[in-house]
Amino acid sequence: MKLIEAAKVKKFGVVRKLESYFPEYDFNFKDIRDRKDLRVFEIGVQDGGSLAMWEEYFSGAEITGLDIDPRCKEFEQEGVRVYIGSQESSATLHRIESERGPFDIVIDDGGHTMNQQITSFNTLFPLLREGGIYIIEDLHTSYWDAFGGGKRKRGTAIGVIKHLIDEMHYWAWNHPRATLFHRIKNKIKPFKALPQNVFQSSMRSVYIADSICFTHKQTLEKDTVIKM
Repeated sequence: MKLIEAAKVKKFGVVRKLESYFPEYDFNFKDIRDRKDLRVFEIGVQDGGSLAMWEEYFSGAEITGLDIDPRCKEFEQEGVRVYIGSQESSATLHRIESERGPFDIVIDDGGHTMNQQITSFNTLFPLLREGGIYIIEDLHTSYWDAFGGGKRKRGTAIGVIKHLIDEMHYWAWNHPRATLFHRIKNKIKPFKALPQNVFQSSMRSVYIADSICFTHKQTLEKDTVIKM
């Protein structure tokens, strides 16, 4: 079942997502979606349809939602738990994670402000299970002043994602060959860069499509050459 099909046969609610997101979800979830022990956390419940969609798409998964609107509690049912609170509260996110995590998938479809997106990501990505995926939707708000973004403004969610690309390559910008001295023959000592944070040590990939980002978590040995 493709995600668009799960949206059509869901049992309750209304889904509102950009059409272009659906094939991106299918592509990024292809290696994980058949697992029977998945824990999925979606920030932003609104009309409840996406919770029902994920329940159809991930058979047997434990679904958790968070929204600031108390009316969203009505979408809670067996297998689906809804919390009421703000995604800007790290304490709230930690409490949800301790009660319902660790999560395999976190989907941020919340308020889309810069502080909301960045706080949620910095809090929850380090707590993802190994092999987990963190998704941020509607990244175009990084270019909108009303959401704390701006075309040339720093400190946006898009800016954080750009920085993650540097973090993945931490070993390269710490490598002796990053300096002019690498040209001096036999002067480079054996070198192994060590990760300094969770993003350097466990960011496997950053996948970007229009307005949506999938960050895949996996601990990897960096800068290791295999000769066959």
